Amino acid sequence: MNFISPKIVNGIKFLLVGNNIWVYFPETGRVRRLTSRAKKQKMMGSDFTYEDMEFYNLKEKFLPSDLKEDKNYYYLKLIPKSNSNLSYDKLTLKIDKETFIPLKIDFYKNGNNSPYKTLLQQNIKIVDDIATPMKTIILDNETGSKSSFEIDTINYNIKIEPGTFNPSNLQEN
Repeated sequence: MNFISPKIVNGIKFLLVGNNIWVYFPETGRVRRLTSRAKKQKMMGSDFTYEDMEFYNLKEKFLPSDLKEDKNYYYLKLIPKSNSNLSYDKLTLKIDKETFIPLKIDFYKNGNNSPYKTLLQQNIKIVDDIATPMKTIILDNETGSKSSFEIDTINYNIKIEPGTFNPSNLQEN
């Protein structure tokens, strides 16, 4: 992920591989691997944490329970596996039956009954036959603040050379 705006974050790059996150900071010219503690911190002052960016493979970290459905959506509760070391006690998801995109994820922590944060995925477009949320918003339900990111362009059916996803490549333009 390469940030281009706002200007204050232009040039910052992220690489997520498995449970590892690397960040390139152009002002120092260095790549830094984030520790587990750093992953729980807010990402560049936004309402996203670095840990939130790791939720692409939920089955590795969570056990599903309480599956329900209606005409258009699946509703699922996820409880962290005992070895996952996550900040959240549970997640609840509203998943579109047609695209299988989680349109809403509520994050709960500290045993609270109301969500700490809510993630919304919007503007779903089909790109290379893949349903893709082009806008993601996260709401901090405690403070009322929100952050979002939008995808301008994305390509899936491209050839990727071996070694492309390597932290040392983050320093390249």
